[in-house]
Amino acid sequence: MRMFDFIKPIIFIVVLFGATYHLKAQEGLQWRGYFQPDHRLNLNNGDWLWNENRLSLGFDKKFEEKAKITTDIWVRNMGFSNEHELIKVPEIREAKIEIYDFLIKKLDLSIGRQRIKWGTADKINPTDNLNPYDLEDIWDFGRHKGSDAIMLRYYPADDAKIEAVYMPLFQQAQFPIGVYSSLLMPEFVFPDSMAIVQKPGYPLLPFPAKTGIT
Repeated sequence: MRMFDFIKPIIFIVVLFGATYHLKAQEGLQWRGYFQPDHRLNLNNGDWLWNENRLSLGFDKKFEEKAKITTDIWVRNMGFSNEHELIKVPEIREAKIEIYDFLIKKLDLSIGRQRIKWGTADKINPTDNLNPYDLEDIWDFGRHKGSDAIMLRYYPADDAKIEAVYMPLFQQAQFPIGVYSSLLMPEFVFPDSMAIVQKPGYPLLPFPAKTGIT
């Protein structure tokens, strides 16, 4: 990977910090982030499997007990020097504003791109179905993408809550990429004795059709 491509995320963050440095003095502003290099090598043949450099940056800003702003941005470089980068632009994972006691007491409003988790199961959770799955890295199973949504949360009691969510836009799941792209749809070849024909008006087959008797 070229050195300039590696430092582009660092340059972006330096500019972002410089533009918002004066906000640090404000009360209630909390910065958070991490840098995560992820490199994987196939020990059998020496091929690189995964090359990702992720820089995550976010902040939480509270406005007394009335509202809160939350953001989470990923800046990444993925790929190798002998191929095009897969991702090279900042990705907004979460950006929302929460308003407490909206209209009435104990009613909270949340607007923006947000992670809405339902259920308490870990990893495999059939109840957690609002946000689309992010299967880009198949080994990071359980990851979801944030969705643009409006959510109302009401607390009728201390140990109970009622949530209503509206999502105006459909967002599809992210399938595996790179060397893992064929895990959910592996390549396969039919034997020569079997003939597969593409019929007009039907969805396209995920494999080349053969001439034969239907």
